[in-house]
Amino acid sequence: MIDRKDPGEPDLPPPPQEPHPDECCGRGCERCVYVYYEEALQRWQEKVALLKAEYEMKTGISSSAN
Repeated sequence: MIDRKDPGEPDLPPPPQEPHPDECCGRGCERCVYVYYEEALQRWQEKVALLKAEYEMKTGISSSAN
C-alpha cells in the first residue's frame, strides 16, 4: 500500500467531478448539471477550508495545500 498523503496535510475529500459536456442539454435549464456541480464545488471548498483550519488548530502545522 502506497501512502501518497503529505504528512503536513489533513485528510481531504476528493473534489466533485465536473460534468462532461454531453451531460448538459444546452437548453438553459434552471437546475442544470453545471448548477449542481458549482453548488457541490462550493460546499467542497468550504469543507476543505474547515478541515484545514481544524488540522492547523490540532497540530499547529499549517497545511501546504491552498
